[in-house]
Amino acid sequence: MINSVVDQLRHQHATWEAADRPVELNDLATMDVESTMKGEPFVNQKACNISDGGNNVAGSGFAEQLVG
Repeated sequence: MINSVVDQLRHQHATWEAADRPVELNDLATMDVESTMKGEPFVNQKACNISDGGNNVAGSGFAEQLVG
């Protein structure tokens, strides 16, 4: 449990650097997200941070679709 908390703190305080390559799992991607569902606004966020670490801003599996 201690190792898990230490890893979480490291992740929270880590410095992110830009990468000149396609997105991979465990990357942090910042983007504007606009979507609709059945013609109605669904998710509309500017400068949204997306990673595979549990951020379900646009629904389950969204982050995995960004790989590559």
